[in-house]
Amino acid sequence: MSQWLTLAYYEIKRTLRVKFLYVVQIIIPLVIIFILGSALSGVYQEHVERPPSEAAVAVWNQELTGSALDGAVEQFLEGVDQQPYIRLSRVASREEMVALLRAGEADLGVIIPDSFSESVRSGSEAEWMMIPGKREINALLAQTIMQSFLDEVNTWQSIYLTLGGSAVESIRAVWTDRDVAGTSYIRSEAIGGGHPPVTALQYYGAHMLVMFLFYGGMSAAISLVNEREDRTLARLQSLPIRPWVIVYGKISAQFVIALMQAAIIIGFSKLVYGLDWGNQYGKLVLLIGLTVFSAMSLAVLISMLVSSEKATALTFQLLIIVMSSLGGAFIILSNKMLEFLGAFTIHYWSASAIIGLMNGSGGEEFIQAVWALTAFCAVLAAAVILVYRRVGYRE
Repeated sequence: MSQWLTLAYYEIKRTLRVKFLYVVQIIIPLVIIFILGSALSGVYQEHVERPPSEAAVAVWNQELTGSALDGAVEQFLEGVDQQPYIRLSRVASREEMVALLRAGEADLGVIIPDSFSESVRSGSEAEWMMIPGKREINALLAQTIMQSFLDEVNTWQSIYLTLGGSAVESIRAVWTDRDVAGTSYIRSEAIGGGHPPVTALQYYGAHMLVMFLFYGGMSAAISLVNEREDRTLARLQSLPIRPWVIVYGKISAQFVIALMQAAIIIGFSKLVYGLDWGNQYGKLVLLIGLTVFSAMSLAVLISMLVSSEKATALTFQLLIIVMSSLGGAFIILSNKMLEFLGAFTIHYWSASAIIGLMNGSGGEEFIQAVWALTAFCAVLAAAVILVYRRVGYRE
């Protein structure tokens, strides 16, 4: 125990004397957090709920009055006109509709053909012509609502084509009795289960913290490799100290330094930038501890497999860049494939859980992240033990 503590103490003293350490592991992440948080603050709105703007729909209904589905169509259009964020208007021609779309006064043009009822009666797919306007989001909102009627018609049609009978009569009966005023097609909810959204400072604060904790792991790996390159490892091994005690002492020191690094980044960003890290500091410490343990395990693993300082730095930097990219440090993961790949990285689980703590949603997502990080730690620790037994830490 005394040998391990002595080694850890002197490793901490030696590392803290390196002035470049403060630049790489503290100053640079704080600068990046400030720059990205300030530059991209417009992308993230702080605790502001913005309802969607009103979508204007221009409808040209060519369906003949008194036709089989005329009543159902009119019932549906009446219900749509009563929806929030939707404004429905009638036009008498295609030219009038196109003019409204070009002028930006309509977001979606809908043409209901005069053969609609007959097409449904004959078993053809129910279709309306929909022409989107200039505002894509509004057009998509309106198109989704209008398509819901066609989807229902096609569902009834499929049922009666299979079982026999008249789909048209059933559709007309259903829409005649339907309370259109009580039917809701739009529901507005806050992202994050009702929790306030994170700001750009919070998002990049979490990701840069995790990313630069792994740079602490890189420093630990380089320190282990330098002992071999500087021929000081042989001197240490000439003492009555087991090799694993040397590794344990140096890694314990780097673990403590990484925790100090995290404390400084969190404290400075909170006091100076006003970055809100949430109020669940116990959970935050647990996440940071698991992340640092993973980084140190990677450090030991790479230092035993790679022989030179340059190769160690290159390998670690490559891992950090890949994990950070897939984990969402540089881009928000909106692609399902990227999000799937990101789930196989430590960065993804750690940063996502920290962001969850920031907006107060440290429940089931936090538990999942802890289990995932624990699994990463267990796998890396097992790999370290296996490689150490086969390779060892020696010159």
